[in-house]
Amino acid sequence: MNENKRPSFWMPRAGDVVDYHSIIGGPISSHGHTVTSVGELPSGSAVAWISGKAACVSVDSLTPHVEATRGELLNELDVAMTTLSSAVRRMQTKLAKRGPDENVKK
Repeated sequence: MNENKRPSFWMPRAGDVVDYHSIIGGPISSHGHTVTSVGELPSGSAVAWISGKAACVSVDSLTPHVEATRGELLNELDVAMTTLSSAVRRMQTKLAKRGPDENVKK
């Protein structure tokens, strides 16, 4: 993911930690802002109010904070590994209950 562009599948929500880009698509201008609310201007443009800024900013000027993103990915990976481990244990238990001849496909 290009860290200078908001992922098309992501929209900030209140409570998210984000990085702000003063030039949309440009380098990160400031890190670690908290989204306080999200709304829409009469023109239809999506905007967010973030900590450290006096006015709303375009959601296109925000990207998920890198450290927050890593933490979320690590949590998802932990859940996936736990699920996989459980599935492997279930398969091992099933195979152990079978006789040796039943485990061989013919």
